[in-house]
Amino acid sequence: MVVVSDWDQFISHTVVHDAANRALMAVERKRGFAAEWRRLAYETWIARHWSLDQALQYSLDKTRLGYGIVGIHSGAELLFGVPLSQLDTDEAAVLACFVTRPQLCDPVRCRNWIDEER
Repeated sequence: MVVVSDWDQFISHTVVHDAANRALMAVERKRGFAAEWRRLAYETWIARHWSLDQALQYSLDKTRLGYGIVGIHSGAELLFGVPLSQLDTDEAAVLACFVTRPQLCDPVRCRNWIDEER
């Protein structure tokens, strides 16, 4: 028997919720009662048809990092000039910061900061 902790359920719900929001925002930008029902329908569909990894991948691929950069793969390429799999710890930390606070993302300042630290 697999025991799922409250933390695992929270993470799973958060990832699915975020993926549903990003999918809904790709289709429409409306708010209100009807939009909430559509978001709930998206969440239900995603929870039933996608794995947690697929939902997380979708969400990260649709994340806006500022300056027109969309997705963590594009962010790694444009900000650091390397594929996501080749980021070092410092670069991954900077990219994670941009995921949570995209208004901080300035590709020129970011490259200069990384170059100064090396």
